[in-house]
Amino acid sequence: MFSPRPIANTGLPLLYTVVALLLSILAFSHYLLGMLDLLLITLIAVAPLLFAAVYLYINHDDRAGRFINPALICMLAGLMIYQLPYAPEITLQWSYSLPVLAFLVLPIGSATLICTILLLAMGASLFGHDLLPPLHALRSLVILVLLSICTWCYASINNSHRRSLRALAVTDYQSGAFNSAHLKAVLDQEIARSYVTHRTLSLIAITLEDHQQIIDIHGAGNSRQLLHNICQQIRTIIRAGDEIFHDGKGTFYLLLPNCQMDGAVILKERISRQLGEKQWDQIGELNFTTGIATLNEGEDSAGFMQRAARHLLKMQSTALKLVAFSQ
Repeated sequence: MFSPRPIANTGLPLLYTVVALLLSILAFSHYLLGMLDLLLITLIAVAPLLFAAVYLYINHDDRAGRFINPALICMLAGLMIYQLPYAPEITLQWSYSLPVLAFLVLPIGSATLICTILLLAMGASLFGHDLLPPLHALRSLVILVLLSICTWCYASINNSHRRSLRALAVTDYQSGAFNSAHLKAVLDQEIARSYVTHRTLSLIAITLEDHQQIIDIHGAGNSRQLLHNICQQIRTIIRAGDEIFHDGKGTFYLLLPNCQMDGAVILKERISRQLGEKQWDQIGELNFTTGIATLNEGEDSAGFMQRAARHLLKMQSTALKLVAFSQ
């Protein structure tokens, strides 16, 4: 959700398809005008754009864009530099779109580096080989520099807004539950309320085993949908006053006010049974490990969560030993 680029991978296939369509129209015009040398270069640019669009549409893993996008933008910049001696006017007009495309799909650092190399290479080619009159070449480069600065400013402002929203957000976008930062604030409040009212407070930790493996096999999009479904399933089991949190790494925390250890154990077993027996769409059955802790007298939020985490690790170790013994 909070991507370092204005356009996430979900919108890139459409963007690349539109750019490929526009370049196809340009290639057709080159064919009609008999500019066959430029026709081949334009068609070379269309092919990887369509490949990237299809690949990113099929592959739902967001990490694929880390390699596809920089390679594609670098290839387009290389084609512009290669085409510049053949048609300086057309290439300069085409180059105005590259900074916009780069800052839309790449992180700011990578886009700035590519645009800087493109500007230096074009400047050296224009003034070194006298492809255009000096004043015309200078004016074109100034326009390209100003366009790059404008798109850089837009990307920087967008990043600043995204960081501000992420700092203010209390909801985990992967699952729809509250995030871990909000857990710390709510936990401090509930502990203080528990000491004043002398009511018990329990915490259940539920971790999805092989969470990273599920992302690698089924993709980040399917993994987010799975976490959302798990969160909804847990909501149907817990009480109205209980709250659910997600740490962003496959572990859910259930904060149970006015719940003693016996009730927390019963709820934990019920959740473990229902989650473990459910068929999760195309993924099938999943393995969950649960840990539990009840607030002790004088305990702070950090110690409370650490006890729940230690119990969770203990249960995971016990499960691994049982699996090894059965084999």
